[in-house]
Amino acid sequence: MRVNHRRGNVGPDHQGTVRSGSFVCIQVKDGQCTWLHLTGQRKGNLRLELKPEWKVDGSPLWQTKDQFINNARKPVFGLIASFVNAGANELPHQPHKRPMVSSAGVAAIIAEVQKYDIKFL
Repeated sequence: MRVNHRRGNVGPDHQGTVRSGSFVCIQVKDGQCTWLHLTGQRKGNLRLELKPEWKVDGSPLWQTKDQFINNARKPVFGLIASFVNAGANELPHQPHKRPMVSSAGVAAIIAEVQKYDIKFL
């Protein structure tokens, strides 16, 4: 998925600085959603690591590779339709199912974001 980070949101034009990669959705409300970028790079104790029990479905690589929230202070907001459009050209997740984060994992991620007094939708 390619995301416009200039304004911290995703729009239909996808102009500005973009970043491809994995994201996790942590909130959906009134036709909008909130996402955070995932990374495989540890940064001391600064990044929240996704615990193995939070990883649901996905490939064996997803299940075994270390994954972290890239920056809990920089969520990306946008219309659900914009995220759907941005991800339309993603590769299909076959033969495995699309990777997900469990509800316990999402709760932990939200708690991490709230440490920084980030406004949600």
